[in-house]
Amino acid sequence: MSNNETIHQKFLKITTPRERLPESGLYLITMGVFSVVLLGLCALAIGLGSISFNKSLQQNSLNLAGLAAMEAFVATQPTSGDIYLQKATAARDRAKAILETNQLKGVIGTLEYKIGLHGAPDDDGEIVFGKWYEKSAPPDTCEPPCFFPNPSVADALTTETANAIQINVNTHTSPLFIPFGSILGTSSKEIASSAVAVVAPRCVALLLDVSGSVAGDTHSMAVEVGVPADAVNLPAEFAGNQLVILAPEKPGVFAVRTSAIDGNCAAMTSIDELMWCNTRAARALNGPVDPEVHYQSDYIVHETSSALSIGDVYVDAFNAPAYGYFGPEPYTSIFHALNAGVRLLAAQASPSDLAMMLIFSGSEIDRIPRTGTLTNEFDLLAQLTNLDNIGRKTLNLDRSITVSPKVTPNAVSEGWFFIPGNTDSENGTNLVYGIQAAIEQLSDTDNCPATAKRVIILASDGLANCSVDINNTTINCDPENQSWYPRYLESRAALLGPVLQKLRQEEITFTVLLAGSAVGPNFLNIKNPNFSGNISSNDPEYYLSQEQAIALGYGGVLQPPSKQFFDSKSYVDGVVSVDSQAVFDGAADGFSNYVFRDPNSVLGELAFQTGGVFCPFLPLDVASHYTNDGAESDGSPATLKLQHRTENAPQTVAIEYIPQAEMAAKCVVQSIGADPFALRYDGD
Repeated sequence: MSNNETIHQKFLKITTPRERLPESGLYLITMGVFSVVLLGLCALAIGLGSISFNKSLQQNSLNLAGLAAMEAFVATQPTSGDIYLQKATAARDRAKAILETNQLKGVIGTLEYKIGLHGAPDDDGEIVFGKWYEKSAPPDTCEPPCFFPNPSVADALTTETANAIQINVNTHTSPLFIPFGSILGTSSKEIASSAVAVVAPRCVALLLDVSGSVAGDTHSMAVEVGVPADAVNLPAEFAGNQLVILAPEKPGVFAVRTSAIDGNCAAMTSIDELMWCNTRAARALNGPVDPEVHYQSDYIVHETSSALSIGDVYVDAFNAPAYGYFGPEPYTSIFHALNAGVRLLAAQASPSDLAMMLIFSGSEIDRIPRTGTLTNEFDLLAQLTNLDNIGRKTLNLDRSITVSPKVTPNAVSEGWFFIPGNTDSENGTNLVYGIQAAIEQLSDTDNCPATAKRVIILASDGLANCSVDINNTTINCDPENQSWYPRYLESRAALLGPVLQKLRQEEITFTVLLAGSAVGPNFLNIKNPNFSGNISSNDPEYYLSQEQAIALGYGGVLQPPSKQFFDSKSYVDGVVSVDSQAVFDGAADGFSNYVFRDPNSVLGELAFQTGGVFCPFLPLDVASHYTNDGAESDGSPATLKLQHRTENAPQTVAIEYIPQAEMAAKCVVQSIGADPFALRYDGD
């Protein structure tokens, strides 16, 4: 370039295409290489993303399938043939249905999930049945927490059980198509997943109070000392006096000892005989059925265990479901509820579920198992809590009588009932003793795994007239100045103090079935502040449910007045009384015009603070007060119309139009947990 070149000429020379080519070509090559790499990375991301997405989708589906399979295994209850095979097949089929409904995206064809039973795997996997051990396991099995398989389905006994299912699946028959799979070296891939579903362990203590009020709603025991007489063999406090029935009370007792009845009602020598002689002789089958009127012809002779000192008893075996009478109350409803809970555990057949029953009054009467631990012999507990096994007389709609077969052992043969004339410690109510004994068993990890759900279910009227020291060693059922109210106050303080503290410390759920008209079971109708509708809607959400009340800080006696969910006042003839001692004594003695409601607030506090259920036994109102006159077209329970509920007033009739026993059974099932199924790990 000469010195005479102009600037313009220099510019043209520099920017000629021939001289720009090397730089431009390098740029294009770089862009081309980068584009190929970028496309490869995108393809890789898409391929890997497809694999990850579908693996996650399959794992979620498998988790659902495992839970459904475990539920199907438990729910299937064949009565003949190879029971284990039928249960296993039902579980496998349920898992397949869940998996096939949730198809993966991009599989080649349709996934059929060919899954074989344990011991005979199919193309797409296997479902294995076995035991899940949380804290400890038998020798030569596995190291907890772990899953240990049963023998193969073909080799297992027909009575084999399982509390866990492991499902191992892959997409062998229909592998996943991988977009741009050539970059990954394959155009398809099998996805493998595994899941274990278990029946979560539960430890349940059923506490049954069989003190004098256990049948008090239908069988009146109200007596008083009358004109002095030469009666003998009476308890010391009645010696030298003749007992008389207080009119207009209707006499009746669930059971009396046959040895105390000599047939001479002109000279009654025991409380048993007093009650028996004042009971009408024969029931007219075409007459009315009054739950409070009883007849000697309603009773049967029933033997009791030779280990007891009771001997044979006359027991009231009459019931008439067709006419609305199901038997002595609340005794019958309590047993129905406890039986429902036991049958739930038995139906789910989980070896990790354990239970105990403690029968008590002023002191311990019996417990199952008698070894002082927990048991999974739910069939025995179901037999003991089925009142039909005592040989019940049923009045049918056509006025005929049928008698159920007597099956022993049963509640009567084992002495699970009130006997008139026993000592105070035998006939009293010692709530603290019963609850503390249950806590002791459930908190022992040798009996109940630390990871188990632990539940105490108490059936009682809450009229505690016995107390016990915190070590459960010294029981006091003695009255002071002829009143048991001081014992109630001692029991109340223990329940709200060390007992509640221990329940919370051990994370034990406490549920109470509060029964008996003497305590006026109730809860308050508190308006739901989050409900925007009006009372004419008849929507039950207008008032707070128990769960909502707990969430908003409502409770029992330990809460401020503005947060009370129960009426705890005392009443005489429907009028509030400030003389709590007199009302307690009158209610405890069986006088129907005395109502002592404090146990609602005390036991309700324990239930609310431990996540349990407060279940008051409430009678039905008239059918017309319920939606659709008590009969909903979809089969669901009719609910009480809101116009028959009063805001901030105690609710004393049932909210749902179902029998009291059925409502109690719902409470027990809710407390135990109708859905105990859980995942223990999600596989790889």
